[in-house]
Amino acid sequence: MNDLHTIQKLNSQAVERDIPNQLAKGKFVVAEYTGLHFTSHSVHDTEVEANAKACEIGQEVGKRAKVHRPAAV
Repeated sequence: MNDLHTIQKLNSQAVERDIPNQLAKGKFVVAEYTGLHFTSHSVHDTEVEANAKACEIGQEVGKRAKVHRPAAV
C-alpha cells in the first residue's frame, strides 16, 4: 500500500500527462505549481483567458503558473 505522498505524486503525474492532449486539441493550458511541484492545470479556449488565470495564480504566495500554448494558434 502506498503512503499519501506517493499517491499525490502519482496523481499529479497522471494529470500532468493530459497537457499535451489538450494542446493537440488547440487549447491553452495553464499549469499550476506550488513551489517546484505541479499541482493542477486548467484549460482555456483563448490566450487572454489563460493569461488571466496565470496572473491570478501568480498572486498567491508560493504558487506560480506556466501558460502552454498550442503549436498552431
